[in-house]
Amino acid sequence: MHEIASYEVDDNLRRNYSSYTFLKGFCCGEALLDDYFKTKLKRALKSENVTGIGAINDKGELFAFCTLTFLMLDKARVQAHLEHANQPQQVPAVKLSMLAVDLNYQGQGIGAELLMIAFDQAIVVHNTIPVKGMYLDAAPKAIRFYQSLGFEMLDEAGVDGTTPMFLPIRTMVAAAAAASVASG
Repeated sequence: MHEIASYEVDDNLRRNYSSYTFLKGFCCGEALLDDYFKTKLKRALKSENVTGIGAINDKGELFAFCTLTFLMLDKARVQAHLEHANQPQQVPAVKLSMLAVDLNYQGQGIGAELLMIAFDQAIVVHNTIPVKGMYLDAAPKAIRFYQSLGFEMLDEAGVDGTTPMFLPIRTMVAAAAAASVASG
């Protein structure tokens, strides 16, 4: 594990990705995420298919990232997690598409920091156009991490080995408020 002398978080990778070097040899321990970082992340940001949050070390290298987009979920899948029963058949959610931190930087709270910024961004969206929560497909090794942040499993693991998880917007709002109190 590296000691990080300093790093910065960029909450708008879509706008700024071209000003960073993407860490050579990026490896987070999940082949799918490693491949995405190396072959698809720049293109997804450039084409504005996702928005992104990233951690950049003091050499200007992107070593951690989180990408977000939207999706519609069947109400039946998330009904138990919604505060109000009166919902349309399809409910809007923010989708955490990818979240990865290079192995050399894991275990230092960087992934959780990126996720808290993602919560803040989802809350801003919710205050303008209501969303019901955040959805993700968790890799097997990441399930406990997401559960520790309040995400709950929706279904059993799919054929690709990932587990669908959901976090209601009210839980994100509470987490953001608690973080604000703790830092203030």
